[in-house]
Amino acid sequence: MDAPRSPGWYPDPDRAGAQRWWNGAGWSDARRGMSGAPSRQTPAPDADAPTNGAAAVGAALSFFGLLFVPLSIAGFVVSIIGLRRAARLRAVGENPAGRIPALLGVILSTVTLVGTTLLVLWIGSSALAD
Repeated sequence: MDAPRSPGWYPDPDRAGAQRWWNGAGWSDARRGMSGAPSRQTPAPDADAPTNGAAAVGAALSFFGLLFVPLSIAGFVVSIIGLRRAARLRAVGENPAGRIPALLGVILSTVTLVGTTLLVLWIGSSALAD
């Protein structure tokens, strides 16, 4: 059988008389009998589950911003975008995906930026004192 293109339940290529969830890219472990009842207690993945890539990218940029400060600025901005997306998801009753990574990104980038600013001010005042 050729692999289906859109996510959904299709005849299981490994088990006759069963269906298997195709996630759009590959077969998952979720299976059910042809009657529609799950053959295992594995729920089908939600193909339409909302995602929040900005939150993960913002957290990663903020982390790497510890080494290269401009990335921390970008991480702050992208993390704020991720937080706003999570708030919109929550407002429509969805799981606020990415809220924790977005918060981590905002906090980490803020600490980095404040720490860098204080370090520059300290170095500057020491240079003026000499």
